[in-house]
Amino acid sequence: MLKQWMKLLSVFTLGAAFCFTIGLYFVSDILDRNKELISKMAQGQLELSRYSYSNEAKEIIKASNALALESSCDGELSSDIPEALSLTSLFLGTITHQTTKTHEQSMATALIVLSHLRDSGKVETADSLLVAIKSYCEANLNIFMSCEKIDNTLPSFQPDCG
Repeated sequence: MLKQWMKLLSVFTLGAAFCFTIGLYFVSDILDRNKELISKMAQGQLELSRYSYSNEAKEIIKASNALALESSCDGELSSDIPEALSLTSLFLGTITHQTTKTHEQSMATALIVLSHLRDSGKVETADSLLVAIKSYCEANLNIFMSCEKIDNTLPSFQPDCG
């Protein structure tokens, strides 16, 4: 009887060791995959961080603002062009780190484009741009100005299409 118990105990021990080894293999594989995923995510964050603090975004914002102003003064172009350019500068200004001056220029450009859109009767497009302007202001300029009264600042921004 003791021999039978010894055989059962040895079979149980071997089975448990085998299951433990297979389980350890799967757990280590899962941990390795998680480690790779975390490494890739960290690399992606690093790339985004490098871009966020680079001057490339600032140059794109400046060019978008300049082209938005120029195209909003050209009555023959579609109103979608200055709106898209202005939204581009607002979006890039939100996801990257910019100076207060760049934020203010983007805000001024967006308000001028908004004024052009309203003057040309594109009320629906102007309203969608106003929503983007308000969220941009709250994200970037809320410390320096009141974003709730952004509608009241529109008359002070006159289009300069000279």
